[in-house]
Amino acid sequence: MSSLPEGQVLIPTARLGYPKLFTASGIKNDATSKPRYGCQLYLPKSDVKTCKAVQAEIDRLSKVNFKGTKPKAKDLFIKDGDGEDGDENTAGHWIISANRAESQGRPQVIDRQRKPIDSSESSKVYAGCYVNALIGVYVPKGWSKICASIEVVQFVKGGEPFGGGRVDVDAVMPELPDEDLEDYEP
Repeated sequence: MSSLPEGQVLIPTARLGYPKLFTASGIKNDATSKPRYGCQLYLPKSDVKTCKAVQAEIDRLSKVNFKGTKPKAKDLFIKDGDGEDGDENTAGHWIISANRAESQGRPQVIDRQRKPIDSSESSKVYAGCYVNALIGVYVPKGWSKICASIEVVQFVKGGEPFGGGRVDVDAVMPELPDEDLEDYEP
């Protein structure tokens, strides 16, 4: 594997959160929100090498764009998973939010052998699985923020899915009769 171009960072073996990798969507209840692809990557704080690479890009962009002054924490793509932005799934991790505009096309999503995973196989990449991800770190024109774009997501291995889990259908749903449902009463 060759070295990455300036502005890109490989995030290895991170947990995947809130994946929107196959269908772009806007922010709920915001009619002005533009559809975009994105996800959160939960980077273990113990991965000092990757944390340093992320910080080096933030420092480089701060120097180039903001005369060396780093933007406030709320204006960075990385947050503390042990802080107010975190939850039980992010404790001990950094939360990296990475997005891309719908007009840029969806990020590449690949399996362990670098073969594409398409939308018909989207359940292979889910919230809670482990992924390698390539992000681009940049400052949007006219903004005082440092953002990350999601470029490539590679499935590494399964993990405990985030969320409520599956419901036992037999335990909660009635079995419906095969006859005409007009007379059916629960």
